[in-house]
Amino acid sequence: MATVIDRIDVSSRPTLRSVAETVRANGDRLHEAGIGRIVVFGSVVRGEDGEDSDVDVLITPLPSVTVSGLRLAGWRNLLMGMLGREADAVAGEFLRDAVRTSAEAEGVEVFHAVSGAYCKSAETARRLAAFREATGDRTAGTVADLLAESRRDRMNRLAGVAGVM
Repeated sequence: MATVIDRIDVSSRPTLRSVAETVRANGDRLHEAGIGRIVVFGSVVRGEDGEDSDVDVLITPLPSVTVSGLRLAGWRNLLMGMLGREADAVAGEFLRDAVRTSAEAEGVEVFHAVSGAYCKSAETARRLAAFREATGDRTAGTVADLLAESRRDRMNRLAGVAGVM
């Protein structure tokens, strides 16, 4: 599993920090394009990149999105426009298991969206996904809406949806 960007020191890797900041600033566009998760790997993560280095990214689509070569090319162009440099975008399902495992082991997750809600923090996305899984909640909404709702209100709403009340 890739390391979450929030859990590492990127001060010695300015390109990685810049990529993460740019990707997060454009999270809504990525989510609208059908991207569910972005993991950066390769020379940028290792701090071995130069001015002409591309950014290697492993993309996981949102659950409702089917990946095609054309869609992957569109995602690559979107990322290149955002980052202002070459990007090599790959989808996990198009990689051999060994390559995907290597990219995940070395990689750093810089973007994570949960179905129905985009989270600027990967940790918040994980917590929200875990909560939804544990409660069976399949509602959509922004993270701010979900977090602003009191626990009691949320449990009452979920109980009402489930027909318990």
